[in-house]
Parts: sequence; C-alpha cells; structure tokens
Amino acid sequence: MTKFIAFTNPDGTVGIITPAPEMFDPKSRTRELLAGRGVTLKTSKQVLDWIAAKDVPAGLPWRLVEAVPADRAFRAAWTGQRAIDVDMTRARAIHLDRLRVVRNEKLKALDVEYQKAHESGDENRQAEVAKRKQELRDLPAAVDLSAVTSPAELKAFVPATLTDREGPQ
Repeated sequence: MTKFIAFTNPDGTVGIITPAPEMFDPKSRTRELLAGRGVTLKTSKQVLDWIAAKDVPAGLPWRLVEAVPADRAFRAAWTGQRAIDVDMTRARAIHLDRLRVVRNEKLKALDVEYQKAHESGDENRQAEVAKRKQELRDLPAAVDLSAVTSPAELKAFVPATLTDREGPQ
C-alpha cells in the first residue's frame, strides 16, 4: 500500500510527498546509489523517515496518510491529520474565485457589445447589455454555495447567470 507524507504549511495548505516506488525496493538502482553514498535504508519506515527528513520543510511536523483525493481541483483546500479531506469553506472560496474569472471574461465581451450598441445609437441594445452586465456584477453576492456539501457538487456548480446566455449576441 502506498503511503504519502503529508505536512501542513504555515498558510494552512497541505503539502504531499509521494515517495517513488523504487525507494521501497532494496535492489533498485536508486537504493544502490544511496548505499554508495552511505545511506543504508533497511525498512520502509526508514525510507519514509529519510524522505521526510530531506523533503519536508524544516520545522514542520509530518505524518503518513494512506490516500489523497484523486481530484485535485480543490487542492488548496486540503486539510486533515490521518486522512486528507477537503475543507469545504476554503473550497467554496476557491470556486467563487473561479466563477469570478469566468464572469470577468463575460463582462469584457459585453463591454465590446455595449460600445458597438452605443456607436450605432441602439439604445435598446445598450439597455439589454447594461442589464446583463449588472447581473454579472451581482454574481458573487448572489451565489450561495452553503448548500453544496461535496467537492464534486461544488466543481459542477455553475450559476445560471453564467450559463443562461452565451455572452454577447
């Protein structure tokens, strides 16, 4: 079973070290090279301790975990001591930032549409675009992610404001 070395960074994010499989094979070329440098590792525990000592940032405690989430979409929200979990509060903030990026691109495209409508004197189109832009500006405050309880649900969540229309007509 693969074990991972996990540590918590000062900013609260979780760092993960995945030991190379050949490190656990005493006959591997890697282990031979290490032995040639005076590093003799006889047990899996010694291998893990050696890797942690050289790779975990100084002063940070580390632990072994059995698994890490396969989906790394909310990696900056990982937390946990024995198992790696996703801190949904952090994940929601990450997702909201991603939605803002999509929203901002749509706003840029609508700026062009508004300018075209202005230049042609199409006041109806200007009003439509202005209304749509305001809907997009209101997006962060209008989105309630509190009911989303899993990373998969969160990843799939896109508010109607971003999907109802495909931007400028």
